Amino acid sequence: MFYYRMVNTVLSRDKNWVRWKLENCPEIARDPISPGDYRDAMEAQQAVSAPRKMRLVPMGSMSMRFLSEAGDMSSLEGLKAPNRSETSLSRLLDLLKLT
Repeated sequence: MFYYRMVNTVLSRDKNWVRWKLENCPEIARDPISPGDYRDAMEAQQAVSAPRKMRLVPMGSMSMRFLSEAGDMSSLEGLKAPNRSETSLSRLLDLLKLT
């Protein structure tokens, strides 16, 4: 399939070249671009390629706010405690389900 497409492309370019030669090689010329159009295109390109501001919490992710709550035993320090009970773990799971 790739070979067929390449041959077809080469033949179509050859046909265009033959037509161009038969028409006595007319000049290929384009009108110059106005400075205003060029400036607008450059501004649009810069706006599209400008770095985007990252979200604080990416879409689809869970909030980790519960880890910073100091008074709550299910915070990060509560998880590090060696004597944590299964109830604090179940409270953490409940908090995860709510957010």
